[in-house]
Amino acid sequence: FFFQTFQSVLLVGGILLAATAPAADIAFWIAVSTTVADIALVTVAAVLLRRRMHGLGGGPVFRSYLRFCLAMLPAAAVGVGLDAVLGGFGGGFAVSGVWEAIVSIGVAGLGMGVVYVGVLALLRTPELKGLTGPVLRRLR
Repeated sequence: FFFQTFQSVLLVGGILLAATAPAADIAFWIAVSTTVADIALVTVAAVLLRRRMHGLGGGPVFRSYLRFCLAMLPAAAVGVGLDAVLGGFGGGFAVSGVWEAIVSIGVAGLGMGVVYVGVLALLRTPELKGLTGPVLRRLR
């Protein structure tokens, strides 16, 4: 409860500050506020829980996050590339209408997802095996 209250206070304060920005920048500052509040929450929770639980087993968690971040990099590059090809940065198909934008989001998201899962498989990520194992067993 206290962790979530701490994060909520930071987030609401950040959003209120974001509301004072020019209209074109409000979404950006809300995203920054969310990021700051999330990082602060994780930091405070890690410090307080570590004391209380006499350690959190951070090594394996850190290695998992490192693999996830490594897999995210090529996936993000594919997403940006697909968005560029679809005209998302220069007035092309991706920004020509609502349905076109939805299709572009779907194409970019699918491409990113395939690359992300593929890189996780190449890295032999145990969490991916835990996710896909039950699904693959049911398909056999």
